[in-house]
Amino acid sequence: MAVNFQESDHWKEEEEAFVKASELAVKFLDEDKAVVMVRSAARQLKEIDQPAAATQLYLSVDSVRDAINILMEARDWTRAQKIAQELEPNYYPRVKSAYREWLRSKAEADQLADIYIVKTIVKEVASPTISMEFEHILRLFHHMLVISKVFPNVAGLEVVATKASVSLFRFADLIPANRAFYEAGANAKKTVGWENLAFVFFNRFLDIVDMVEENCDSADATLLDNTDFEQTEVPYDKLCIPVRPCVNGVFKEQAK
Repeated sequence: MAVNFQESDHWKEEEEAFVKASELAVKFLDEDKAVVMVRSAARQLKEIDQPAAATQLYLSVDSVRDAINILMEARDWTRAQKIAQELEPNYYPRVKSAYREWLRSKAEADQLADIYIVKTIVKEVASPTISMEFEHILRLFHHMLVISKVFPNVAGLEVVATKASVSLFRFADLIPANRAFYEAGANAKKTVGWENLAFVFFNRFLDIVDMVEENCDSADATLLDNTDFEQTEVPYDKLCIPVRPCVNGVFKEQAK
């Protein structure tokens, strides 16, 4: 998903992309990583002047004060006060004080409009560039969408979908590695007939499953023989190893 968010004028598409990425982050990542991704998306929505969407993202991960601050900066005092009263009562006096100060400054500005028109608001947080990690997550979601949405509904894209499933190996530090290798192996063998690749992928799947079954909580990617992946982009020493296999025993027998 190669989108230059800073140069694009299509703010609606940007908003939808950040919201969708946040939803997928919450669905597929562990809580800490999901919160980081959602907060990053909210900051980007703020930078493209979409305070309402940014507020919703902050609230979705319980960053209530960040949500209130965005509403105050957008001069949405009604919502800012309502959320503060309901969710962050200790913060409400500050919101109320800021609102009174704004009314006072607005009255003064109205009186001196011909002399003093623009007043700069200093932002608490500097505008961040999209982090490499966030770009990494967006690319992951792009491949996942191709596999789950495009391939099942559009004929003739078997090779594309298989290549996309192989590309997921680059993100095997974020998604369950055993499932990634199994699905890539299944696609390679059944869909496009790449028997040799399927053999390698299924072997790695079985290695991971066996390690999980034997070591349980102490399973570690460094315990595997990673010779086949040393010259690749696969993060072989940082694989996301589940505590329990996320592919059932039937698939294990099929892979054998």
